[in-house]
Amino acid sequence: MPRLLTLSLTETTRGENDYQVIARDLDNDRWVMVSVPREEFRSGQDVKWDLFAVTEADVEEKPRRSRPEEYVLTQASTPRLTGRYSTPDQRIEILADLAVGSITNDIKKSPGYVGIVVVDTVQDISMSIKGHELDQNDFDPERRFFWESRIKFINDGLWWNRPCKDMRWKQYWLDVKERREHDFEALKKKWISYISNHHTYFLIEFYAATPRFPGKKYPVISGVHCF
Repeated sequence: MPRLLTLSLTETTRGENDYQVIARDLDNDRWVMVSVPREEFRSGQDVKWDLFAVTEADVEEKPRRSRPEEYVLTQASTPRLTGRYSTPDQRIEILADLAVGSITNDIKKSPGYVGIVVVDTVQDISMSIKGHELDQNDFDPERRFFWESRIKFINDGLWWNRPCKDMRWKQYWLDVKERREHDFEALKKKWISYISNHHTYFLIEFYAATPRFPGKKYPVISGVHCF
């Protein structure tokens, strides 16, 4: 079974159990995206998928996939965690090894839809309710999905202002909004300074083409890693 190093945990749709893992297949040198129910992140005390954890799992190409990284777990697959990249030095080393120089030149122009980039500077962080969701019958301001976090940053000399889907990141800022909104600006300044002055990598995911966004035109931040 391939060894999959989890580098992203994201919420994919409004469904309460729709989550996505983006992992690096260490044996086949490829990116793997698989959808999993949230309860499979942990099964009792048995962790199956976790950031910087290595999980052994059988995967196969997703039927009618729209991106080359899309896979599904085989019916016989029983994911199990077999190791971890535990220290900051180990994590920085693997991220630096996987990182490419530019979102525009190295990810957008490649056949793939996923990549890791170094972040030079962060200028702004925001967290707000998605305006187009307000009229939906299932709208719930206490759920992460109905909020959008954005990060404005520099990569390879270009400014980007992109949504961030990282589950931990969104949960942190949702907690701030709900419980400590008076501290939001101070915490934002703290995080902007911290990210800009430490080793920071973003896992970038381009959405599959749609009639609204044909081609590879919509990148999002699916993982935030800062050490």
